Amino acid sequence: MKFWLLALLWLLTACDDFTQATIAVDCGHFNNQGLQVSVNSQPLSTCPATVPAGATQLKVSARKELADGSYLYAEQEVTVTAMQVQVRLEPTSVFTEEYYYRKATDVYGFMAYQKHYPDGARLRDLRIQFSEEFANVYTYAPNLMMVQIPAGSFMMGCSEGDTECEENEKPQHSVTLKGFKLSQTEITLEQYYKFAEETQREIDQPRGSEHRTDPVVNVTYPDAVAYTTWLSKKLGQKFFLPSEAQWEYAARAGSTTRYSWGNTADCSQASFDGGPQSKCSLTLKNGDELNLKAVGRYPANTFGLQDMHGSVWEWVQDCRNDSYDQAPTDGSPWLAGNCKWRMSRGGAWNMDSGYMRSSLRAYGAPNRALYHQGFRVASY
Repeated sequence: MKFWLLALLWLLTACDDFTQATIAVDCGHFNNQGLQVSVNSQPLSTCPATVPAGATQLKVSARKELADGSYLYAEQEVTVTAMQVQVRLEPTSVFTEEYYYRKATDVYGFMAYQKHYPDGARLRDLRIQFSEEFANVYTYAPNLMMVQIPAGSFMMGCSEGDTECEENEKPQHSVTLKGFKLSQTEITLEQYYKFAEETQREIDQPRGSEHRTDPVVNVTYPDAVAYTTWLSKKLGQKFFLPSEAQWEYAARAGSTTRYSWGNTADCSQASFDGGPQSKCSLTLKNGDELNLKAVGRYPANTFGLQDMHGSVWEWVQDCRNDSYDQAPTDGSPWLAGNCKWRMSRGGAWNMDSGYMRSSLRAYGAPNRALYHQGFRVASY
């Protein structure tokens, strides 16, 4: 009897201890942005938070509805094995049908709605509304998606705590931009083809990279500028290469970390070469080679843009300057400095993750065509 009483007492004590177990929830750079933390669908607090466990097997989630019809969300299955369990959630944007419908204020918004909701209830009316513009885009730049980037301010340059920053990424400085549009991905082979045909330019894709949705490469800076001029005439609106500030603002998408998703990178987030000991190695363990891949294979950032990190380098308008001393603070291109060189951003599939940091600045000779150099377009 005494043994059973002791066992019962131990069990009650253990249960009492368990009721004190907690889960410390961290949402990374989304902390203090109003994400609702729930445990087993029970709302408890906002991120960051320390919440009671109550059981050993739990689903911890964080969510925030946004005004544009999308929401931020992350979840994780948790096994409670200690008095306090640390959980780091990485919220990502979830774009709903309502989000795409609200964005369907022009032909690009209509195309995005149609792509994601081919059976959408409001598709017929949108198709009628944008039929003429859609026909032009389909003819001259098939599947070109322009994403609306909201006006705002950000700190441009070397992120605090980033030990890989170079001198030309400093000093960090505040930039305030008006809203603009940016192509969802780099310009693809199929979007460049009609321009090349009409202007008698050769297309020089690496062997094995001739798929229509691969980013077009071996494009010089003058080629990229000429494309924006040609596209402007064909579609009746002004297109241009983004400025460095516009590019970095769009790439960061509200983040202050090395990449839009955080401070580390793996093969599920971008196309880059992680080195011989990495599953992102140029030559993978199965013998396949990491190479130029079709656009849009990786998750979008919170602005809805894809392939801002890795894939191919992207031309921007700015001339070379070796620091941000006296750089524009309104988002305009920096056209003073050494214009024998033009800036390029984003890294590439055959380089390591340090080259695809949001603040990394590279430059190249404008007339030199490279097999890992492409571009994307902007408009207002």
